[in-house]
Amino acid sequence: MSHPSRIHLSAALWGLLIGLGLAIAIAACASGRATSAPQAAGPDAAMARPQLDPKKQSILDKWNEIGDWRERKGLIRDPLDAMTRNDVQAIPKTPVSKIRQCPTEEEPPKTDECTDVCSLKDDICDNAASICRIADDLGDDAWAREKCASAKASCKEATEKCCGCLADEKPATAPTGAETGGAVH
Repeated sequence: MSHPSRIHLSAALWGLLIGLGLAIAIAACASGRATSAPQAAGPDAAMARPQLDPKKQSILDKWNEIGDWRERKGLIRDPLDAMTRNDVQAIPKTPVSKIRQCPTEEEPPKTDECTDVCSLKDDICDNAASICRIADDLGDDAWAREKCASAKASCKEATEKCCGCLADEKPATAPTGAETGGAVH
């Protein structure tokens, strides 16, 4: 009777050793991948390949730079994700040169906070203009058009923040004698 028990024990031991060997091999292969170059994730994973058209690579680089800036400010990477369909449809019709302007003429920033906000706006809008210029060169490329629309939405949001900051910097005007009923206080 002990002989069949040894066979089952021996088979179980071999199974355990083979399983352990496979686990070690898988772990070794996985650790080898961890040292390779990072891969893009999500819908843009296919766009990060080395054979990418140089114009599309330039769009992707500039768009990722905008996304990185947005994330550092605590914003979502792609503003199109948070916009309504009507807002998204209006974006392609407006040129970046118009999007980046405040509705009223503003003085240059006076505080460090507004200087930072408005400098970031300039960087984002510069990248958006480049992305859209390249997208125009590519013609009817849906991917490039989407990146242009996303970059324009980022420019619009950054412009609103800059213009709001500049408006908050304006000093309240002191009332004149006519506004106070002729008496100057």
